[in-house]
Amino acid sequence: MSRELEIIPPGHALDAVVSVPGSKSITNRALMCAALAQGTSLLSGAQFSDDSRHMAASLRALGAGVVEDAAAGTMLVEGLGGPPRIPPGALPKVYVGNAGTAARFLPCLAAAGSGEVLFDSDERMRERPMGELLRVLETQGARVRAAGDAPDTGMVQGYPFVLQAAGLKGGAVELDLTDSTQFASGLLMAAPYGAEDLRLRVLGGRLQTPYVSMSAAVMEHFGVKVKSEPGRWTVARGQAYRAQERYAVEPDLSGAAYCFAAPALAGGRVKVRGAGNASIQGDIAFLKVLQHMGVRFYQDPDGLTAEHFPDEALKGGLRVDMNAFSDQALTLAALAPFAAGPVSIVNVAHIRRQECDRLKAISVNLRALGVGVREFEDGVEIQPWPAAERRGGRIRTFGDHRVAMAFSLIGLRVPGIVIDDADCVAKTFAAFWDVMERLRAGGHGA
Repeated sequence: MSRELEIIPPGHALDAVVSVPGSKSITNRALMCAALAQGTSLLSGAQFSDDSRHMAASLRALGAGVVEDAAAGTMLVEGLGGPPRIPPGALPKVYVGNAGTAARFLPCLAAAGSGEVLFDSDERMRERPMGELLRVLETQGARVRAAGDAPDTGMVQGYPFVLQAAGLKGGAVELDLTDSTQFASGLLMAAPYGAEDLRLRVLGGRLQTPYVSMSAAVMEHFGVKVKSEPGRWTVARGQAYRAQERYAVEPDLSGAAYCFAAPALAGGRVKVRGAGNASIQGDIAFLKVLQHMGVRFYQDPDGLTAEHFPDEALKGGLRVDMNAFSDQALTLAALAPFAAGPVSIVNVAHIRRQECDRLKAISVNLRALGVGVREFEDGVEIQPWPAAERRGGRIRTFGDHRVAMAFSLIGLRVPGIVIDDADCVAKTFAAFWDVMERLRAGGHGA
């Protein structure tokens, strides 16, 4: 049974120092690079969540050694020394749950090797886009057929499926990233094992690809160089990943963003330990949006602090293209009703096909609270919420961790906000409610 949780406003300006887990995005990229390396790598500060556990378990199913120590925040990875070589007749099952990184990265890793692998997922991942990636892997030499109850139409569009690997051809590849930039990241990480240099060109108009840049940065830390220019990447064949004695994972800026946004609604200050304004994570761009709305940031050796005075109005009249950092569209949507003017979030049509239809989740929840919202195909426009009309209500998460975390922020300002499925945050941030309580109470704990 889903657990409901009411958010209690703090009743005072915030003054807290909190810690957030390591970046899921970096953890899962480092896991893949370490699994392809020869030797043993230690990931410190790794994230332990449903997504990262699915990634680790999937790599074990493909033959890599991954030992998780959640108490120490480490993952010890014994690499394969290259892509997996599955013996004839074996059919390992890789179950990715609803982890988008695992779902998009691991078929690329398997396709670079040899043998057959059965890929499966939960129901929501079966609805999420995969067809473009599977199409490209087939042009690269893999064969993909439907598995389980999925109809075998000859054109597999998603999970579940069986992938028969025969190595990657490399060469010139065009890839449409309209649905997900994870397609490019997965292919680039597997590219050193291709028969030719991979020359990847983006289709679909998504030239801002910070998550692909993050992949390239992690790859280079593990010894594989990526040449890049707008909309294009090249990876030379024959490179090899090098195991790392210790690879430190940055704190998760996607999770930290909720902490940085909190003073915008409750006032005061919140420091996130270890966070930095020089992060390789794409969500660093959201901090500029917060600054534009009136939040101030201060960097010191211990972390990054966000501050906003309780009596200051948030600046409105914004139109924000969030295509490159769309995980924070929900966070901005939670702040927008308190701004002095309308706020438009645009160019995020792809978030309709993530853990839930996130644009629908925004409009459904804000309308239920009495906020004026106009929903369109690739975004929303949110009107100011007059103080006299503000009221609590039940937030429908649709099972989406980011809906729960983002809309809980409203409860810092408005009494009576209830999250309908509080435990769904475990997908990426299992300790979120503990961090929120410390933040609300003004704690300076771990």
